[in-house]
Amino acid sequence: MISIVIINYNGIKFADKLAESLNCQTMPYDEVVIVDNNSRERSAELLQSKLRNTVLIDFAHNKGFACAVNAGVKAAAGETVVLLNNDIYLDSSFIEKSAKELKKEEKLFIAPLVLDYDGKKIDSAGDCILRGFRPVKRHGGRDLFPMTKEVVSGFSMSAAVFRRRDFIGLGGLDERFFMYFEDVDFSIRASKRGYRVIFLPDCIAYHFISAGTKSSHGGVYSPRKVFREARNRVWAFFKSDMRKNPLSVALFVLGTLSSFIFHIRATGCWVEYLEGLLASMKVGRGG
Repeated sequence: MISIVIINYNGIKFADKLAESLNCQTMPYDEVVIVDNNSRERSAELLQSKLRNTVLIDFAHNKGFACAVNAGVKAAAGETVVLLNNDIYLDSSFIEKSAKELKKEEKLFIAPLVLDYDGKKIDSAGDCILRGFRPVKRHGGRDLFPMTKEVVSGFSMSAAVFRRRDFIGLGGLDERFFMYFEDVDFSIRASKRGYRVIFLPDCIAYHFISAGTKSSHGGVYSPRKVFREARNRVWAFFKSDMRKNPLSVALFVLGTLSSFIFHIRATGCWVEYLEGLLASMKVGRGG
């Protein structure tokens, strides 16, 4: 049984395309769990009207991406979960190809090829962590080029496929992250427990990047996003075993300085970045 879990927040302009792509799959889904984070419009109801066998979890306030994912996966009846942002749509063979790959081995997560909404640029081909604890989307921003199936270090949860029991058995997402870096933390924990993440280049999704968190002038980085990224990066690092290595700690400090300089130049939200760092120290190391 295949459950689609959609995390929704003000996604009305993406609902038609997402629903159409799900209804045209070569392998049909069995149910759709929609988790709505207190949207200000009726996108959840629109999705319900266009999809079959739906379950709606309607939060009274925005509890964040991590909490929404945990709630959606726990409510799912299917053993195979296809987790999607609301600003995603899928190639028609997405479910079929990912579900077949998942059956090949235990302790596996599927990272699809995620392109931008127009299908012209790569959004992610799985995730990796660069020196200085800088998690990035593999090949993000590049033109599409031939790729092969391979093991990667992590996956973005804008689109992912996995077994429900594996996700729950690993403790789900750390809800203190709210959003950003919760997938990095989860991937690190999964790897430590012997799970593999397989990147499938012929399993394709299309993503409207940062649709729910763009700044008021349309930029990808809003002040709240900068704050959470700064805070959550510290939490994710100190939750990992990398904190035990002095060289890793030194590189992390240098990476933090580099990230701060980037946000001064590219976003102008340097105050929010410093506030995020301060918040990470006040609250602690994320457990």
